Amino acid sequence: MKILQHAPLCASILLALLATPSPMAGGAPLSGAGVIKIEKRGDSFVLLRDGAPYYIKGIGGQKKIEDAAADGANSTRTWGCDKAQEILDQARGVGMTVSVGVWLDHNAARYNDPGYKARMRTEIENLVKKIKNHPALFCYALGNETNSGADTPAAWAFINELSAYIHKEDPHHPTMTVLAGSSVGTINKVAQYAPTIDLVGINSYRGIVNAPRDVEASNFKGPYLITEWGPYGHWEVGKSAWGAPLEQTSEEKAAAYLSSYEMILKNNKRCLGSYVFLWGQKQERTPTWYGMFLEENPQLGLKGEGLSCVDVMQKMWTGKVPVNRSPVIVGLEAAGHPGDKSVLLKTNENLTLDLKASDPDNDKLTYVWEVLPEATHLGSGGSFEGRPKAVSGAIKSGDKTSHVTIAISQPGNYRVFGYALDGKGKAGTANLPIQVK
Repeated sequence: MKILQHAPLCASILLALLATPSPMAGGAPLSGAGVIKIEKRGDSFVLLRDGAPYYIKGIGGQKKIEDAAADGANSTRTWGCDKAQEILDQARGVGMTVSVGVWLDHNAARYNDPGYKARMRTEIENLVKKIKNHPALFCYALGNETNSGADTPAAWAFINELSAYIHKEDPHHPTMTVLAGSSVGTINKVAQYAPTIDLVGINSYRGIVNAPRDVEASNFKGPYLITEWGPYGHWEVGKSAWGAPLEQTSEEKAAAYLSSYEMILKNNKRCLGSYVFLWGQKQERTPTWYGMFLEENPQLGLKGEGLSCVDVMQKMWTGKVPVNRSPVIVGLEAAGHPGDKSVLLKTNENLTLDLKASDPDNDKLTYVWEVLPEATHLGSGGSFEGRPKAVSGAIKSGDKTSHVTIAISQPGNYRVFGYALDGKGKAGTANLPIQVK
């Protein structure tokens, strides 16, 4: 019976829902000085690059940056500045700008530490001196989710000090600070203690619907960006009986991306664009949760294929449907478990699963399956997590078809992953948590 399922979303219908204007499509190398200004026009704000309107159609991360530019993205975001020059040069070559991040500590005590603050002042001075004239520079992002631990007047006042210094040394590029969520109280602190900040960045996933309302309710009167958004976060979804988060299928994620971007565009009076997450792949709770691409895994035969959320973003950014579209995942069915999202097995008990998938281009699909232990060494705030080691011998039959039989010999919490590949660089995926006793 169906464990992870939703109404089928035909890719052609999904992608036809929205056509987005492209003020500046990526692809050709950037030209001009790259002077960035923010103008207030009535009750709206407009972002200008060398005098021309510049709406941010951004990606989080730099993997496959050439593909992003070809798909219509015009900006990329970093979380740290150690490779700023390299990334700026790379982005310039494909017609994109960069929001250069400066990582600031989440420990509130650091902002009362003269030594730490002196080191960060030196880092900012060296950074501004090095990159302020680079034509691909969009803005300086001071801190990422600093409020996750350092939501204090001292922290925001130090960010204000760094912002004021940047404005003095580089009057041609704005400053931003990036928040975890859109708490009105936190935004008010930015307005009060960091008044030189030009832009507020908001990282939000399922809660993104609250961001416009929260900004309007706050004392901050400037523009903002949605600096991270994508699938529902692992803290925002339902859970199995033993607490394992239930990940959306790739098709359900595509629908979430579409809905979120519609909301972002609708609020363009103060929201000047966004950076979608993650243009690449990472292990965070699972190997598939946040990446818009699969991992490159020769043992599984995965080559970094794009998922349906990539198709959605290309259509949003350019107004054009991709020539090759991703497989559509209808659901993942587990035999003998009708309507139960908490699949309990005994050791060595067989379980048959069926990955329901179709391809909008009628490409022949091939299938890959894997069983992993549930991740236990978890990061926080997106920090590094190691990928669990695959369970050897768990797949008993059908590992290259849409039907697979598994059995697990050791008690514990696991997750079975199914992938549908079209052989042309696109894929769909779903997974199911399982407990073995």
